[in-house]
Amino acid sequence: MPRIDLTKERPKIQQTLAEASSAATNLMNALRLINWEQELSTENKRATECFNKCRRLRKQVLRYIHSIESEEFIGSLLHTNEELIQALQKYDKMSQAPDEDSDSDYENDDWKVESGMRKLNVNDRRKNRDESDSESDLSDEEEDDDNPFGDANKIDNPVDERAYIKY
Repeated sequence: MPRIDLTKERPKIQQTLAEASSAATNLMNALRLINWEQELSTENKRATECFNKCRRLRKQVLRYIHSIESEEFIGSLLHTNEELIQALQKYDKMSQAPDEDSDSDYENDDWKVESGMRKLNVNDRRKNRDESDSESDLSDEEEDDDNPFGDANKIDNPVDERAYIKY
């Protein structure tokens, strides 16, 4: 990939950064307005327009990340790329009903960061939450031995700290 002449491309990079950050924010806001239980993100015209704009801008951001030599813009480009990824992933998540199990493989989508990411089923989340609630119901007598913050690991302070406190 050819290197970019920073003196000529600086205004374009700054414009792309601003536009991409704004597009990610717009997509997140459009997704917040959707009642996910009644409408999927793919059915919402505004969210889909924002999604397509984010995909287009992410390609530009990635092109700059791969072809820029100066460290002046790398941090901003990487941060903006992360914002775009988060917004695109949320759109993708909301493109399926909240109660569907979506063990789809992401390898064919060019904007996704990791292939093979799995989404938790809503029932799995409830099950995990119920399991963690039952673990927290331990009585004082049944304290977990592996808890590093438990009373079993209390360290006695040999110095009386109250003598050093001055009011």
